[in-house]
Amino acid sequence: MTILETLALKGVQGRLLRWIQGYITGRHLRVTFQGKTSLQYSLENGTPQGGILSPILFNLVVERLVSIDFERGVKLLCYADDLQLISQGNAKHRKAQVALQKIEQMCTELGLKINPLKTKAMLIKERRIPEGNLRIQDTDIEWVQKHQCLGIHFDYRLSFKPQVEYLKERMATRINAMKGMTALSSGADYDVLRSYYVHAVRSLIDYSSIALVGLNPTELHALQTGIAPVEARITKNVAAATAKLLTTPGYPLTRSRLRTAAAQGEQFDTTRWTRKANIALSSSGLRYVGALDEDTACEGYTEPPPWTENHTVYSCKLPEAPRDDTVRRRIHGELQIARLTINDAAVFYTDGSVDEDGRSGAAFIYNGEQFLTRLSDGCSSMQAEMVAIQQATAHATTLPNTDIIIHTDSQSAMEALQARNLKDNIRLTTTVKRNIRELQRQRKTVTINWIPSHVGIHGNESADMAAKTAALLAEVTTHVQPSLSAMKMAARRRETTITTNRNRTYAAEGSRSCQWYRGVTDGKRLRIPRGTPRTLRVHLHRLRLGYVCNWRIRQQEVRPCAHCGVHQEEPLLHWVLQCDKTEQLRHQLSTHHMNPQDIEARGTAVRMLKTLFSSHMDILTNTIQQYPPPR
Repeated sequence: MTILETLALKGVQGRLLRWIQGYITGRHLRVTFQGKTSLQYSLENGTPQGGILSPILFNLVVERLVSIDFERGVKLLCYADDLQLISQGNAKHRKAQVALQKIEQMCTELGLKINPLKTKAMLIKERRIPEGNLRIQDTDIEWVQKHQCLGIHFDYRLSFKPQVEYLKERMATRINAMKGMTALSSGADYDVLRSYYVHAVRSLIDYSSIALVGLNPTELHALQTGIAPVEARITKNVAAATAKLLTTPGYPLTRSRLRTAAAQGEQFDTTRWTRKANIALSSSGLRYVGALDEDTACEGYTEPPPWTENHTVYSCKLPEAPRDDTVRRRIHGELQIARLTINDAAVFYTDGSVDEDGRSGAAFIYNGEQFLTRLSDGCSSMQAEMVAIQQATAHATTLPNTDIIIHTDSQSAMEALQARNLKDNIRLTTTVKRNIRELQRQRKTVTINWIPSHVGIHGNESADMAAKTAALLAEVTTHVQPSLSAMKMAARRRETTITTNRNRTYAAEGSRSCQWYRGVTDGKRLRIPRGTPRTLRVHLHRLRLGYVCNWRIRQQEVRPCAHCGVHQEEPLLHWVLQCDKTEQLRHQLSTHHMNPQDIEARGTAVRMLKTLFSSHMDILTNTIQQYPPPR
């Protein structure tokens, strides 16, 4: 049995191996449907479909497949049960055939089945099909010029134009479904619609960004919305992915190629993906990332097995009081401190500070003495807090006390210290863990306790002031590498800036929708109280958009106002500036009637609605409920 053999080779034995043998052999299945139970069906062997252990058992077997020793220039990639064989360099056709024979032989040994009919071959950058087909299991492999792999459509030119067409079709289908979810008086609300858009529509672009980065704006035009530039979104995603490749362990070859492309600049081929990725980094203000080190675990630290007992006490009991109730939150924090108080314990208060200019510092208080550390600029609050804990634990190793208690107001730092699979701030977090392990080796107990910040707890307030003082020191004493989350945030801010500037440009060029939306909303989200009737919510959102009525879109004849009967080609402007029934809006702002055809009418309506949304929401909602805007 291949799974059992693989586990045995990895050292699994005894009861555990026998238990797994019973799990994957001799299973019996029955199905109950509409009160009827089917006959029993027996399975000779195999992992159960949907079982929790099935993926890891399958991957243990496939690991032997991807570890085959191929010739230079041949690589086998695996994702679940999808395999991609890449052959490049001289004699790539011959090397591919040899690799296929090795794969076929190993699959036979492992009991894995290959589907020759689903297997395809593609020659990249070459249109001419070579003489002699590739074969597997005595079957010719079909040559194709485009193929879908894991949701991405590859073509032999690597132009990814088929992917654009695929995305266009899929996005249109999902947007139509989104339209069917909403109506004036029924359907999904704003939060549901936005969630659907983010996860079902925008996610298509996000997933494909790595492939689309090489396309120019003209080729991306089919995916363009007209307001939020799709190329800005793609640039942000590629910059974040490239930053991860450059700083996260496990991508040595890709990292080397990215840095080589950055050093070459525009002197060589600018169409390569590595060059496009570096351009995305520069566009997002992340050019410095190429010079950063890998964010690996600190020297001397290894992650213990998951079954190892953690002797560090993490106390994080959140107060029931709201944030503005500082008295109850202070009492809660002081009670937690009192509960953990031990005679002769070494008690530390830690805090970090980051000011508006990006200057950062960390500090801890011990026995009334301040220990300050000036950090490099650009640190996050979480990093500053973690450095403070690092310094406190390092200092604790020099003390004779056997009980160490650290009070911090950073939940994120405590969560990172308890996480097993670290994705960010790996070196910083593992340094703290190494210090804690050293304290435990010294037979000291370590307790890290969360307390609420800025509620008047003396030790926490002292640490906060010390951290702010540390941020003002002239000389940097500790350098902290920017976190991956900070890099992603910088790319996101750059995307927002590009979108804002693009909308400002559209407005300056005369885009009526951009002019209206920017003027009324000022780029801010509308906060509508819960329980607001759906019809009212829809009307409020539409007023912010400066919509065009249905009959105008369909080029039908002018319709009269539903409230005063006046025929008007600008129905929305008429409702805001001229309709007798909405006089209370203009009276509230001391604005007179205005003809919608007036050259200043649109600007006046925008300023009116901006003021009404910001200062007179009650008047606006009452008017909408009595005299709804035109449709």
